Amino acid sequence: MFDSHRFIPSRKLSELPLFREALRELWEQYVRKNLDKGRGKKAKEAEKLSEPAHRLLTAWCNHHYWPVARLWDGLGGPSASVQQDARKELEMDRKLAEFEEVRIGKRNMLFLMPTEAGFAHLKADSPKRKGRGKIAHTHFCEFIRMVGEKRGHKAMIEWNVPGTHHPVDVVWLVDGKAHCFEVIVESKNNLVSHLEACFIHSTDVATVTVVTIQKKLAAKYVERVDLAVHLLPFRPRIHFDTVSTFIGELWP
Repeated sequence: MFDSHRFIPSRKLSELPLFREALRELWEQYVRKNLDKGRGKKAKEAEKLSEPAHRLLTAWCNHHYWPVARLWDGLGGPSASVQQDARKELEMDRKLAEFEEVRIGKRNMLFLMPTEAGFAHLKADSPKRKGRGKIAHTHFCEFIRMVGEKRGHKAMIEWNVPGTHHPVDVVWLVDGKAHCFEVIVESKNNLVSHLEACFIHSTDVATVTVVTIQKKLAAKYVERVDLAVHLLPFRPRIHFDTVSTFIGELWP
């Protein structure tokens, strides 16, 4: 019996130039494909945030203007080192959030504000309301607004005093009367002009409360207001308070 298949003797690759070229192309395609996979995997890994950083950023978007400490409390209160690493990742490494720490009474309080890149990373919309000032000032205004709404009042940020071009930081509208708030974190050289707008150039404001971060800072502005003789008739309607009052009502 003879084998129906002819015997083909082996040959070296050097003797098969076309086959060798085809084999080389297949190998290069394989290498490129796996290299691209590796690069894509690394790129996706680079896009990912660590779990603590992602959860903190997400928590802020779910609870606009909450202090960082309250956000961490809601996330189980991880260790200080985990919190520090998350802040560095969001603020320094990825530029997804900005932070500001201020002294309130006898303690420091930390606040964060996602950047546009941070909102885009989470595919979330940034808050429509944007007040004046830095991060802490914006948060304090929001605290006052939140307390007003908690008490059942209509509350607004950046309310323009009728008949003037002076916006106040926050207003509560109570029984048709405007109760205004001016927040001072660092300094407010134009406080007297704001009070003039509220009481002299308009008749729509019932009270103005000057809110500071510390009692000793409030004393400085009490003296400044008392020196404005033309405001003396309105002095009973000018009040002073600290931001701790509003923080305590929101987070007892």
